[in-house]
Amino acid sequence: NIDTENLQARIEYLEENGRLIQNALEMALSLGDFQENINRGYDTEYILREAENRIRYLIPFEASAFYLTGQDQADFIFSLCEPAEKKQYIENQVDYLIEKGFFAWAIRERRGVVISSRNHSRRFMLHVIATSSRIRGMFVGLLPDNEDVIPDKSMTLVSFILLNTANAVESLEYHNLLRNQNIILEKKVEERTRALA
Repeated sequence: NIDTENLQARIEYLEENGRLIQNALEMALSLGDFQENINRGYDTEYILREAENRIRYLIPFEASAFYLTGQDQADFIFSLCEPAEKKQYIENQVDYLIEKGFFAWAIRERRGVVISSRNHSRRFMLHVIATSSRIRGMFVGLLPDNEDVIPDKSMTLVSFILLNTANAVESLEYHNLLRNQNIILEKKVEERTRALA
């Protein structure tokens, strides 16, 4: 009788866990469906906020920040922090993490890595935001106090979200570039048409 109860409890746990993973996968992959949002005129901040919402669903970070690379890809530029009041603390820690080479390590790993803060009192998760060909930025998550471990399933789902984020940011950039090129082309055609008339 006890074995039957334990077995039933285990089945219920596994079914619930399976549902959670399925929901999280669908939610993570939904960020990849960004074309409609681009057509509505949403910007990079919107994409980052959507990614942050999805990541928070998986891992309850005390604070999350996104750094994107500049045009020359040499610098990480602060883009978003939630909650906003943690921005200064995150920025101070990020300076230390860059200086000590932890950003470079996270880029090489191409997955989430957990790092101690400057005074070793807190833990951060770093995860590169990258497409297959280009580094787009870095995600920085401040783990809740006294938590050092992130479940592998959650880390894998965060990787999906950040890959989709990188692709969405890149697609938005290319979309804007193409739109600007079309505007320039239309102006040139208009000028030539007037010149011929």
